[in-house]
Amino acid sequence: MLHPIPCSHQSRAQLPNRRKHFRVATPHPLVGQVTIAAVNSKKLSLGYTEALIMDIGPGGLRFVSNLRFPANHGVMLHFIVKILGSMTELDGAIVWSEEMGDDLNQYGIEFALGHSARDQLIPVLNEFAVKLRAGQGVDCDFMTGDIGTFFRNEASV
Repeated sequence: MLHPIPCSHQSRAQLPNRRKHFRVATPHPLVGQVTIAAVNSKKLSLGYTEALIMDIGPGGLRFVSNLRFPANHGVMLHFIVKILGSMTELDGAIVWSEEMGDDLNQYGIEFALGHSARDQLIPVLNEFAVKLRAGQGVDCDFMTGDIGTFFRNEASV
């Protein structure tokens, strides 16, 4: 009998790569916004906080935060990130989390996208990846400093 791997605090190195889609790894983290949008399908209206998106693909993203989000499939996060000059909004659930030290946490997100929304996202991410590889401008908000310093500065604002 097969058992799903529960949402846990296991190291990513211990988990198999189960991705169905490509990921775009950026040279520097993308600065985005994240909020908890819903818990067990009950919508919430909370404020946003900064998140650093380490990679992104049509199936999900990996991000770092100085906040601890509940690693629970009933929790839906909402992300806003600027890609190719356009604000992109995406919803997804945490499928894994990992403590990084210095009060930082890393999370893997699986998007909750329908086929139509995913089909619209794929060409945007393909163009993003091509422009990154070619060294062309991508009109995004990149964080080029130290991750820990970024969040310490955010906390003091």
